[in-house]
Amino acid sequence: MKILEENDWFVLWEEDGIYCSRYKKPTVDLEMAKMSVAARLRHSKSHPCKLFLDIKNLRYVSQAAREYSASDESIYMAQACAVLAPSRITKLIANFFLSFNKPKIPFQIFTSKEKAFEWLKMTETEK
Repeated sequence: MKILEENDWFVLWEEDGIYCSRYKKPTVDLEMAKMSVAARLRHSKSHPCKLFLDIKNLRYVSQAAREYSASDESIYMAQACAVLAPSRITKLIANFFLSFNKPKIPFQIFTSKEKAFEWLKMTETEK
């Protein structure tokens, strides 16, 4: 695991060729979502990549942040996204997101990091 960027709001690291992110705060707003995406694009040099998001600390995501997260700008160069939602509340947040903001890339919710990585590695990428 190689930490690429860390601040008060999130940590971004690369592990097994997958870009991983975890929000540190229980609330995510539009500014935080944009900063996270900008960091991923900066560190991946805007190359295609698979994403793993650990949302175990989240309790609320603003509507603007949810809409942005499903936008073309946010998923630019993202091939697939696996979300770790190990608790009931994080699962509810992830499912709420999916019910209103359908991702345009393969997207799956997991309760284990190992299963998420397995799925990401098996997910087909566009040619």
